Amino acid sequence: MKFWHKIYLFSVLLFSVSISFVGLMLVRSLHNSMLGKEIEKSIAEEKILAHELEMDTFYSNWHLPQESKEVSGRSLNQIIEDYIDATPVEGYYQVLNMDNEILYTDFNFPKSTEQQELEKLTSERVHYILREVENKKYVYICGLANILTGQVKVYYAKELTPIYQTMQRQYGYFIRLDIFICVVFSIFMVFISRFVTKPIENLVNSTKKIAIGNYSERAEVTSKDEFSVLATQFNHMANTIEEKIGELEESNSQKEAFINNFTHELKTPLTSIIGYADFIRTSRYDEKLFFEAADYIYNEGKHLEKIAFKMMDLIYSKTQPLNLETIEVISFFNDIRKSFYRRIQDKNLEVIIKGELSQLTADPILLKMLINNFIDNAIKASNEGGKIYMEVKNGQDEITLSGMM
Repeated sequence: MKFWHKIYLFSVLLFSVSISFVGLMLVRSLHNSMLGKEIEKSIAEEKILAHELEMDTFYSNWHLPQESKEVSGRSLNQIIEDYIDATPVEGYYQVLNMDNEILYTDFNFPKSTEQQELEKLTSERVHYILREVENKKYVYICGLANILTGQVKVYYAKELTPIYQTMQRQYGYFIRLDIFICVVFSIFMVFISRFVTKPIENLVNSTKKIAIGNYSERAEVTSKDEFSVLATQFNHMANTIEEKIGELEESNSQKEAFINNFTHELKTPLTSIIGYADFIRTSRYDEKLFFEAADYIYNEGKHLEKIAFKMMDLIYSKTQPLNLETIEVISFFNDIRKSFYRRIQDKNLEVIIKGELSQLTADPILLKMLINNFIDNAIKASNEGGKIYMEVKNGQDEITLSGMM
């Protein structure tokens, strides 16, 4: 899963859960507020009826003798009916004595088998309870009223089903609104998540190009945020990698050059060594001649050793200074010519050395490698019985070494 997919899914999920939770809490809060207000209104209606009942029974019977002050069921019914006719109410009433016997009841009063709200009543306390009867929601409220003959229970019930139906409708409205908002937010987040993760995608593409060998690839820096810092540091890293790769390639090239040059430089001394060894092997014993040949073999072997060390110094030590020495030119060239003695004899060649210089300042190993290559190529290119000329001239600020066949 791509990073922008994760951002998209996480954002949409978090937004959906958050807005759903807040919306549900809001609907629930509104419902509780409406329900609380309706219960307070119902309690007030119950208290008003109880007060009216107390006042009406008192004023209707105050002129009667003490022994005749009894409130009959009919007169109590008449008082309640007069109150309901004068003040329309939304609920249903019952009046009960302290033994829960009904003194007055509304024909439509919702009956319930549970009536724990009628117990343990006091003059200062009103009981209420929410109850479902026949799939309808009601609030039952019960309080005491003081009449001439004692206390009665004023029982009031009011239907709250419309409030619950309103809550259900609000839930429905909110769910539809929530779905619409989440869909719009999801579409919006597709573009936002792609935009936010675009720099990361560019970095990924750059790393892929570098991985296949395009070390000059760099990430584009288009902003000044944390992604730009990451891209800048990535480019610094890519520069370092490119430099290291260049160094490795250069080192590898140097190693290849060393192998090629070393192999090439080995050929001439080895050829001389093989030639003198073959000469010793095929000639009759002559102590002087054998000693001379063995001396050339030894010298060429030491020369091979010096070539190996010199090549290592030149390849791996770029600042290695040259070991300059004063060289007797004619003697130096004659020694080199002797190392080619067998090859010169095999092709019946003549090597003629001329020089205007008696001495030359140079690195003897490198100069010998140069002359060896020169003579080796000359022998290869010369016809049998030919001549090879070597000449050293002293020019202005330079020394010229030339040869012809």
